[in-house]
Amino acid sequence: MNNKTNPQNYRDSILRWQLPREGSLFHQLLEFIPFAESRLRELIELGAVYINEKRLISLDEAQLSFAANTSIRIHSEPRRCSIRDINWTNQIYLENSSFLLINKPAGLPAHPMVDNWQENALIQLEKFKNSKLFLTHRLDRPTEGLMLIAKTPEFQREFNQMLLRSEVEKYYRAEVERPISSKLPVELRHWMLRSLRAPKQLLSEAPTSTKADECRLEIQSQNKNRLEIKLHTGRTHQIRAQLGFIKSPIVGDQIYGASLVLPGDQIHLQSANLTFTDPTSKKRVDLSLPPPAWFTESASKLSH
Repeated sequence: MNNKTNPQNYRDSILRWQLPREGSLFHQLLEFIPFAESRLRELIELGAVYINEKRLISLDEAQLSFAANTSIRIHSEPRRCSIRDINWTNQIYLENSSFLLINKPAGLPAHPMVDNWQENALIQLEKFKNSKLFLTHRLDRPTEGLMLIAKTPEFQREFNQMLLRSEVEKYYRAEVERPISSKLPVELRHWMLRSLRAPKQLLSEAPTSTKADECRLEIQSQNKNRLEIKLHTGRTHQIRAQLGFIKSPIVGDQIYGASLVLPGDQIHLQSANLTFTDPTSKKRVDLSLPPPAWFTESASKLSH
C-alpha cells in the first residue's frame, strides 16, 4: 500500500498520511480521504487535523498550499462533549481583574484534548469572555466543581507557585461504592508511579528503584458512603486513584474499580471549596459550592 495516496489507519480512528503532491491541503483531503466535505470541515473546526504534528485550527489554514510529503494526522472519531446547554454566566461564581472561579460541569474537559480543541471549559470561556485565559490547576473531565482560571500569565505564575508551596486549600466531596472502614479523620498516603497513562498506579511505600510522587489526602468526615476530603497534594487522578486503591472507588469511576456506570461521562466527585490569599489584592478568598444532588439525596443503596 502506498502511504502517499492511501491513508493508513492507526489505533482504529487515527489516519496518518502524506500529501502526494504540492497543493491545497483541503482539496487533496477531499480527493483522497473518504469523508464528506461537511464532515471534513467539522473535523478541522474541532481541531482534529494535524499538519507536521501541528494542529490545524481554521478552515482558512486548510485552504493553503503545502508541499508534497507533508505529514497529515486525522483523528476521525474525536471525543465529543455537550456544550450547547451550558450557561457560562451561571457557571462563573467569582470574577475579578486577575481570575475567574467557575463551576466546571462534569463531563466537560478543563482544556483542549488531542482530538478536540473546541469543546472544553478553557476555550468556551475564552469565547464567552472574548479574551485570552490561562489554566492553573485542572479538574479531570468527569469531575465537577470549582476551578480557577487566570486572566493574565502573571497571575497564572503566581497562583501556580502558591500551589507548589501548598498555600491553596482544596476540599472535595465524593460518593464511594464502599464506605471507609477507618476511624475518621484519616490520612491516606501513597506513591504514584510517574506515567502519562491512566489508570494511575499506586504503591503503599516509596519505591527505591523507580520514580514516584507522594500522594496525600485527608478524609475528614463520612456520612455512610459520602465523604468530605481535604487534598494535600494535587496529582493527576489522585483522589480517584487513592480511593480505588483502598477498594472504595468513587461512584461511576470504572477505571478505578467502580461497578456502576453513570451517564454523561461523570463520576460523583466535586471540587467543593477553594481557599487562598489573592496575591494581587491580598484578600482572603474562601469559596464553597453547595453540595450536588447526589451528595444530599437519601442514603445510597451502595452503602447497604
